[in-house]
Amino acid sequence: MRKKLFVISILLITFLTNSYSQNLVVKSVSLQPSDQTAIKQPVVTANGDTCALIKIKLNLEGLQFTNNTQYVGDVKYENGEYLLYKSVYISKSISYQHPNYLPGVIDLSEYGYRKLKGGKTYLVTMEAPVAKIGKSIVAIKVQPTSANVTFDGKLADMSDDGIYEFPVGAGTYRYVVQSPDFISKSGAVTIEEDATKTLSVRLIPITHKVDVSCNISHAHVFVDNIDYGKVGKLSLPQGDHHVRVQADGFIDEERTVAINNSTQQITFQLKKNENRIDIHAIPITIISTSKNIYKNNKKLEGWTSGSPVKFMPGEYMLSTDRGKTKIIKVENTPFEVVL
Repeated sequence: MRKKLFVISILLITFLTNSYSQNLVVKSVSLQPSDQTAIKQPVVTANGDTCALIKIKLNLEGLQFTNNTQYVGDVKYENGEYLLYKSVYISKSISYQHPNYLPGVIDLSEYGYRKLKGGKTYLVTMEAPVAKIGKSIVAIKVQPTSANVTFDGKLADMSDDGIYEFPVGAGTYRYVVQSPDFISKSGAVTIEEDATKTLSVRLIPITHKVDVSCNISHAHVFVDNIDYGKVGKLSLPQGDHHVRVQADGFIDEERTVAINNSTQQITFQLKKNENRIDIHAIPITIISTSKNIYKNNKKLEGWTSGSPVKFMPGEYMLSTDRGKTKIIKVENTPFEVVL
């Protein structure tokens, strides 16, 4: 029996050693006499006592405080600091844990603060040592490729191709993908030892309703060479974009437009091209067993397999009923697509 307990103990120690990188480090604890946060944003206990505010400065998200009797209200993380309100009449200890570090306790009395004062702010400065490189790899592919990736609380260096690789140990890690003019996306990934996990994160553009008007009602609107359909009220992506309007037999009109909340209408006036007729539409033949074909997620009207359909020059995503997709680029020459 003792032998079994000894083996279990060894296995438990090994598990804990492999599951966490190392200890978080408390660098300093100090009273902040000039910080008025605890007075301007007071929190009181059920007995009506004003709490002390403990600010824990740590450039690491995901820290959890395991005993809610040690603080009052919710713990917030703002600008690299955890804000924790504490009754002055209970224990001076604060327990914490993080999936990538050993759990620990901050005992304020060890730093000379045996008695806290209500309405005062105390600053705890902590440091997260760089985790030891593990044997597992988390790869994140992002779209757009210029998006920024924050992994495990740290901003990654910019990638040329939008592919980020992170050597890690076994554990759970949080990530945030951000890019101007796109909706940010965050999540968590859990990985085991000696494993590889790949995530694909495609950000959705922030869009605004814009009325694109034109003297030619059947003209098409292209944003960065992507067909957004006929002129009218359209959902266009936020930011500075190249907008082009074109119609068969007319000269294109194009310009760079800053699209934002206040962009309500864009007006175009196309002029007749007297010398060339039908200069834009290119016949494209799509061969597929699918019942329907979709162009940029909209049903392609008038399509039958093997019969040409006219496309304006630009980039398009074609898809089938079963979700098979293909990106095509239409220029000046007809071609065939098999889906």
